[in-house]
Amino acid sequence: MMRNSLPLLRASAELLSADADAKPISPPSSSSSPLSSRSCSAVSSRSRKAASSTNLATLPPLNPPPPLHRTVSINALADDFLTFAAEPSAAIELRSYLVESTLPTVVLALERLLTEVERKRAAPPSWTGSLPVDQNDHLACQFDPIVWLAQFLFRNNPRYSNGLQSSSYLKNLRAVSSALQDRFFELQEDRIARLKAAQEERERERERKRLLKRLAFEEKRKSTAELTAAVFRRLQSLQSNHEPLKLQYLLSVLQQVGQSPGVVINPSLNMSMQELNDSLLELCQQGEADDERDSHALLQHVSGVLMHWTQQDFETFLTELTLWMNSQERQLEDKALAALIGELRGPSADLLDTFMQQLIGPGAEGAGSGGDGGGNETGVLPGDMADELRKLDLATATNEQIGGVLKKVALFSVGSVANLMRRLHEAAKAHPVAAAADSAGPAEDPADGDDSTALDEPLAEDITMVRKAKLKLLFAALDKDHSGILLSRDVNALLVQAGQSLDRDLSHAVVQMKLAIPVLAMLTHTIQADYFVDYFSRKMSGLTDSEFAQVMRVLHDTAREPAPLVVGKSVQDHEARLLADLDKLGTAVHVDYLSLCNRLLRPAVDLVRLCHSQSHVVVGLFDRSVMVLASSDPAEIGKPMLGDVVAQVVQSGDEYTAMVMRTTDDGSINQVTDASWAEVWRQHQQKSDASGANAIDAATGDVAAAPQAQAEVQVGQAIFVPVKSAAGEVIGVVQVDVMQSVPISKNLATNREFDLLTHADITHARRLAGALARAIGIMERMTKTATIAESSASFIREQANATTKFFIFEAEKMYYACENDHDAVASKRGETGDLASQVQSPTDPCRYLRPPRYSLAPIDRTSETEFIFGAAESRTTSIRGQATAVPVQDQDGQVIAVMVVTSLSQSAVQQEDMDEVNKVAEVLATALSNVRKAKPRKRELEAEAMDEEGELIFAKFMLDQIRDSISKLDASAIAELKSYKKPPLTIHKVLKCLCYLFGKTPKQVRLWSDTLKFINMELLKQMVAYDPTATQKKAKFVRIRKVLKTIPHGDVKKRGSLPAQTVYAWLIVSLDLRDKAVQARKRAQGDLANSMSSNGNETEPEGEDDEDRDDED
Repeated sequence: MMRNSLPLLRASAELLSADADAKPISPPSSSSSPLSSRSCSAVSSRSRKAASSTNLATLPPLNPPPPLHRTVSINALADDFLTFAAEPSAAIELRSYLVESTLPTVVLALERLLTEVERKRAAPPSWTGSLPVDQNDHLACQFDPIVWLAQFLFRNNPRYSNGLQSSSYLKNLRAVSSALQDRFFELQEDRIARLKAAQEERERERERKRLLKRLAFEEKRKSTAELTAAVFRRLQSLQSNHEPLKLQYLLSVLQQVGQSPGVVINPSLNMSMQELNDSLLELCQQGEADDERDSHALLQHVSGVLMHWTQQDFETFLTELTLWMNSQERQLEDKALAALIGELRGPSADLLDTFMQQLIGPGAEGAGSGGDGGGNETGVLPGDMADELRKLDLATATNEQIGGVLKKVALFSVGSVANLMRRLHEAAKAHPVAAAADSAGPAEDPADGDDSTALDEPLAEDITMVRKAKLKLLFAALDKDHSGILLSRDVNALLVQAGQSLDRDLSHAVVQMKLAIPVLAMLTHTIQADYFVDYFSRKMSGLTDSEFAQVMRVLHDTAREPAPLVVGKSVQDHEARLLADLDKLGTAVHVDYLSLCNRLLRPAVDLVRLCHSQSHVVVGLFDRSVMVLASSDPAEIGKPMLGDVVAQVVQSGDEYTAMVMRTTDDGSINQVTDASWAEVWRQHQQKSDASGANAIDAATGDVAAAPQAQAEVQVGQAIFVPVKSAAGEVIGVVQVDVMQSVPISKNLATNREFDLLTHADITHARRLAGALARAIGIMERMTKTATIAESSASFIREQANATTKFFIFEAEKMYYACENDHDAVASKRGETGDLASQVQSPTDPCRYLRPPRYSLAPIDRTSETEFIFGAAESRTTSIRGQATAVPVQDQDGQVIAVMVVTSLSQSAVQQEDMDEVNKVAEVLATALSNVRKAKPRKRELEAEAMDEEGELIFAKFMLDQIRDSISKLDASAIAELKSYKKPPLTIHKVLKCLCYLFGKTPKQVRLWSDTLKFINMELLKQMVAYDPTATQKKAKFVRIRKVLKTIPHGDVKKRGSLPAQTVYAWLIVSLDLRDKAVQARKRAQGDLANSMSSNGNETEPEGEDDEDRDDED
């Protein structure tokens, strides 16, 4: 094709050159379409060179262009494409292909491009003179000719237009689409995850805001309650009798405060106070708030109302109320001072005059009345104050006037009005003594008449001021973080430590200065600097100056260098050994739960008592209630752990540390709160009242008086750590506490030094809980393993006519599991006085306090047990005489047990029996693997909820396997059974038992033809869905057992009917599950002592049916 096209291309090129030479050049008109010239401007530089060499620009305009125009252009470009030398290696075939397939499309594209440019009038100014475009009509538009040309060529490319499937664009498009489809779910999940994350973030933010709002609300409630309580205490002190605040008095106070200017001009506060008055009036109408208890309720009510006020209203209200209380205190002070002055002016007018002369000073007389005060140099008052007192006429002045003057001079003389009144009271009390001395005659004391002696000595107020200054310095030395507060328990510890450096009497006095700390705030109670100074100033007022100085020096030295806690290397080594023992016991195999807990308790008690001699450690396991299985007080073993803290730990599963108290009535442990202590105080009052009544009876001679002792309660700090199983369930509680007896008082404040738990004690308690969890998990696993093994042994005995012994592997050791004889074990323990014999009982409701059902004896490797260890190591069957050792492997191929099967006949185990044994071994391996890995199973049977010891596990796995076999039976199996005209008696008995189980009577299935009426696919579905552990009548199971006992061993298998064998195996497993469910139900109801009797629906009188006699033949 290429060779045929070359002459055509050359002829076209020559024709184009001839035409160009023959015709003159004419300028392009506006209506013409110089296609070739425009094509030259749009193609590559090589194309433009070819067009100029052939004089394409001289072609006359054609309107409309003939077909030759396009042919000439194509031929000219074809000549250029065929002769270009840019790629000398390009083959002639490639060039011909480009000419034939590409150039027509390029030329057409250029023509369309120029048409589009003319239509859009988008020719650039650089084309001026070459294109007939009216520049006045040119509009600026966004048009890129290169882009438009590329789009056209891509859409009209013949290669890709003719073969769309080979287009690289479509290939890439399909690849991207496929990749997006593959990642659709990933992208969708990522989007959903981002949405969920955003939602969770919003939820967390909302929860944080709610928490902050709740904390702010709680802080506001607490601060409001404290401020309201302080106001109530001050209002109570303003009353003359200091009785509990009454509702009527509070209403009058609010009415007076409401008339103050600060309240009147505040509409919001006016409205709030009106609401408070209305609520108090409702209480008044109800007749409440009449005694001390109702006063507390009144406080709570007012605090609850004030809490909802705005901050500004509350602050304004407190300001106005404080101003009112200050004015009331001043009025009361003035009245009391006036009354006292009246008392002094009554019987002995000279007493007040003498007192005022003492205030003026000894230099008053003869100093004149000058206002400069120069004659009062030795007095205690400034000159103007002394002149004011001197000018006061006591005969004519009123009590109020005298009181006003005395209040002015009180600051300069005695420090405060309170001290002034105290001095006046002392003078009044001393007057009768002085009057009696005057009546007895003059005393011969040379110092008599010297009235200034008392004023020359240092005043007690001055000494107190100096001591307070020193106490402030001590507080600053103790307050190392400059917070302005000290922990009360740290101050008490400082006093105890300092007392050890003093002599006996002074040490006793210092220890007696300890702060009385409320037990409710034992860990957080603090004191401020003012209270610290006032408290210890009063406590040390009885010390001499030298004793005070000695005590302060010792306290400063102790504060600077507290005694370090010295722990010797022997103590550290002992602690390390105890921790190692605790961890080792946590991975050991124990006999029973009682010995397990007590063995683990011993090192834990020793660890805690390294620092606390009076510590108390308790271990309780949870089974309906928390029972004490080990305690540092043996009398508690076997008793329940009572109290709200234990219940909270069991319910929440969280660790709990708090101040608690132990009641003497039932030994329950409760957290110390206002409510719990109020209850203790109430009970104490009731007992006191009862004992008071007994004392009255004793006084009248009715009964003998009983000795009265001060009631006490055990109070201290305790930590409760939950013991959790592998599944996260709480199975026990570890309690560590340090308590001491505290006298019962109303406010439960004591200055006794409490022994508090340390961080190491809390760590030891957690470690004990972890060791208990591991040891209990091992024992639960071993017990369930032994139980499952016993269940499989009974099945092997029924199916293979053989006995089985089980050897269990745990921690690279072998144990032999055998069922215990409870009577023999109990008698043996009774002879030795073992703790278990005193606590354990087979009928105990708590399963942890029952004697173990199985004992696990470690097995050593001897000549007799060599074949057992060999079977475990080789993972194959090992035979020794009549015994066959069969290894049981878990899903990972590890040997977890070895079954030693011995035939009941005097021969080795037959092959058909070994087949049954191997089937049992497979089911046993699955069951034991689930037990060891603590895999939770879905409860499908009714009695599984009561199966605490795992007796249903193996039978349940066997039932699942047989159910699978039943599900595989189809219509052909039913047809096989119905094909018997006269079946073997064994097969008839098996199917009759099946019909009995589903409610058919012996009369309904007497004949084979009658039995076949009930054998269908629906019956097979009922077998799969049947729950043998559900509560059912007893009679039909008795009838089934009587029939099955008449079937010889192995006879069902000999008859060769697979459906009958499956039904027979299903019956055996169902009966076994039913028996175990009945026993579990009896244990749950506490009827083990009467195990031969039945209860509820399990009972039914059993009669002798005539139909059963045929089954026994």
